[in-house]
Parts: sequence; structure tokens; C-alpha cells
Amino acid sequence: HREMSVLAEDRGAVRILTLNRPEVRNAIDIPLRIALREAIQAADADPSVRAIVLTGAGPVFCSGGDISTMERTGVKAATERAE
Repeated sequence: HREMSVLAEDRGAVRILTLNRPEVRNAIDIPLRIALREAIQAADADPSVRAIVLTGAGPVFCSGGDISTMERTGVKAATERAE
């Protein structure tokens, strides 16, 4: 799932990264977040890439965090994560 949640395409020196979860309006879950980090790191490490364009599959760029996959955490854990 993770490897398909972000698509990468090169057009010359531009790497286009596409969030690929159109069925949930490209909502970001943990696997997508990890795949996006890896895709950005790969683009950054490639000297032929001069720019990155981030887009979303389907009619929507990104609806935000995928709340269906979020878990409730305690105040201490939430504060540590926010900081």
C-alpha cells in the first residue's frame, strides 16, 4: 500500500509527487506520510531533480489528516508530539 500511496514522475528536472488515495480525497495516514517522506528524500538525493511539485490524484489535492486512522492519545503524548 505504501509504495502506491505516492506516485513519482519526472518531467525534465521536475519531480512530480502525487498523493494517490483519491478514494479518501488523498487524506494523509501514516503509510502515506512515510511514503511521502521517502519520495521527498529520494528527490532531494537526486542531483537531476531541481524542483518538486506536490499534487493529488483525482479532483482534490488533499483533505488533510485521515481521521479514520487516528487514535486518541493522552495529554502528555499529544503534547510531546506537538512539540
